[in-house]
Amino acid sequence: MICHNGVLSDGSFSADYLLGQTCIWITGDCLQYSNKIILKALLLAPLPLLFLLAVALIIANQEFSFYSILVFFAAHAVVYLAYCLFTVPFSFLISMLLARLYWLNFFSIVMFSVLIAGVFFLGFGWAHTGNISNPWWDVFTEPFSIGLALIVAFSYWMFLIRDRRAS
Repeated sequence: MICHNGVLSDGSFSADYLLGQTCIWITGDCLQYSNKIILKALLLAPLPLLFLLAVALIIANQEFSFYSILVFFAAHAVVYLAYCLFTVPFSFLISMLLARLYWLNFFSIVMFSVLIAGVFFLGFGWAHTGNISNPWWDVFTEPFSIGLALIVAFSYWMFLIRDRRAS
């Protein structure tokens, strides 16, 4: 089945296109992602990274009391809320635009993830120190911040694929 602007290969018109779903190409298959699937994947994408970072910090600091574990997860919940407030709206708009243009693929997700994470880290640094690092583009060259962005991008892509296969 070939899908382009709602027209299938046999000439019929896809009703899914009228319902707000878009077609994108992945290895020759025409997969459709609704707004709901994209938003759900964006909201779930940072959770594996935040969980792994919280567990790594608990183990590294050897803080195994219930109170310390609760504080670590509460702090990570605040970071998650900041992610939801400051990056999800922009990521959602970019994802919808890319999906409408048939460009929502792993490469575009990684590229925009690094870009949005860089802006997020610049704002996070400015909120903590009161100034932006000099030169500001160094945030895009730090391996740690790029690694965090890549893990979130990979998680986003996997949640998109999983949700698409499930529906």
